[in-house]
Amino acid sequence: MSSYAEDQGAHAPETPFGAPRAVAGRLSRLGAGPMPAWVRYPAFGLLILFLASVDWNKAAYILHRQPFAIDYLPLWTAGRMALTHPGHLYDFQAITNAQRWAIGALHRERPWIYPPSALVIFSPLSLAPFWISTAVWIVGTIAAQLTGALKFISRDRILAVALLVALPASSLTVVAAQTTFLTAAAVAIAVMSLERRPIVAGILLGAAAAMKPSAMVALPLALIAARAYRPMMVAAVTGAALTLATAAWLGPGVWLNWLEALPRFERVVLYDPAFLPSLITPTSAGVTHHLGPDQLLAVRAVFVAAGAAVVWQTWRHRTDPAFRVIALMAAGLFASPYAMRYDAALFAIPAVALICRATSWRGVLVAAAAFGLLSFSIQPYAGPYAITAFVALTSAMAFFSHERARARLALASANAGPLWDPIAANAEGDRAAA
Repeated sequence: MSSYAEDQGAHAPETPFGAPRAVAGRLSRLGAGPMPAWVRYPAFGLLILFLASVDWNKAAYILHRQPFAIDYLPLWTAGRMALTHPGHLYDFQAITNAQRWAIGALHRERPWIYPPSALVIFSPLSLAPFWISTAVWIVGTIAAQLTGALKFISRDRILAVALLVALPASSLTVVAAQTTFLTAAAVAIAVMSLERRPIVAGILLGAAAAMKPSAMVALPLALIAARAYRPMMVAAVTGAALTLATAAWLGPGVWLNWLEALPRFERVVLYDPAFLPSLITPTSAGVTHHLGPDQLLAVRAVFVAAGAAVVWQTWRHRTDPAFRVIALMAAGLFASPYAMRYDAALFAIPAVALICRATSWRGVLVAAAAFGLLSFSIQPYAGPYAITAFVALTSAMAFFSHERARARLALASANAGPLWDPIAANAEGDRAAA
């Protein structure tokens, strides 16, 4: 899947299949040519407008059924409870009752299931009234996502921001006031900083694991594969420091309470018919198809092995940060029994980066197809299949395309380029491929 027509000098012998091969060769050379700006930007403009209409309709539907920022409510409530009654943090009924002022007579439980280390963020935020705290949280997490994207993507950055905003999973993250942006930004900046600023990378990765450990389960494997031992040590120290700090603050029993609450929360989410359409993990697809416990375990084991293999191959043999982030997030998603459709935003920055770095027809269309799969993942029951296809396609881009195609799709230098750069030659990619 090369972005260059470098084999055009090799002529096939005259055979009965010569004509089809000649046609295929012409198509290959066409796909390797640059996509003109007058095609690229209007096409993506139409895609952004279409996705904006999808976002608007989806947000209106959700807000008709539930209050704005309802997923931030248990986070804020847990932050307050940690200051007054830390022993009730993982008592689902107690923390649900503490939210009654906002949720009314809603019968469904609204538990807190993040690890105690996440309270380092949420307890200070909970000191403010709910709506002020919510506004600070939403503005702060959006700013973190945009900062991560602008550090990660060095060209076509206006297009990048527009695509990030238009991605349906992004709007769902904002409407629910979820934590996805914070994790995504921390991982994106950390992967970009892995070699130049290993201490910063390790701190960010450790903090991301402390916030959302389900997304970071493959982090040790990834860092070992990349031989990034210094960031791994810093990440381990960061995680250990947060664990010890919260154990000293709330008592060591709070970590045992969290571990005991995880399977209870899994049953709440995974087997509630109201949640199933919004889940995006392979395990949730097995539940939808009424697989038994042993079958679900087998499905999960297969995807855990696949995720680990993708992480090892990508981090061992590819330095492109886009593919590294996708592999790491995919392994976490494959291992987790549940993840909601807003978690697709974990892939948003690298998916947009692949579009902004591609210049050939083939490169742009393949990257756009991956972005389309990510956008489609919010549709009811489609999430597991769309995310799996997205991971498969981007893994094929990393493993099977020619080295020069990877260079064009790679994120080039650490130096930020102009906000708008219409299909200029990817000089850094060309140098890397030379």
